[in-house]
Amino acid sequence: MADEMRTAAQATEADAGSVLFGTWELQVKTPFGQHPATLDLRPDNTGNISSKLGDVSLQDLQTAADSFTAGVAYPYQGRTFNAKITGHVEGHSLSGQINVDMPIAPALKFTGEKK
Repeated sequence: MADEMRTAAQATEADAGSVLFGTWELQVKTPFGQHPATLDLRPDNTGNISSKLGDVSLQDLQTAADSFTAGVAYPYQGRTFNAKITGHVEGHSLSGQINVDMPIAPALKFTGEKK
């Protein structure tokens, strides 16, 4: 019986997390205007983000029923910029922010819709 309960609980958790998984079309708000990006989250806790800056893999992706956190390392003009991405699903929309690991960089908020 305990094994059945664990299996049911694991199945419920996997089903709940499925709202996150898939491809999201994002609009990232920056001090220089809005920029489109595509976020792909997969059930095996891998993913990537694509934008005009390039295509990079998500690092240390952690997912919960309706939220995620991940790191990225973007190469740009000969340097690598590290950032943390957090997001939360509400209904059919995703919102969150990107925190670039630089002292003066503001948090970049984003919204998105599932493709």
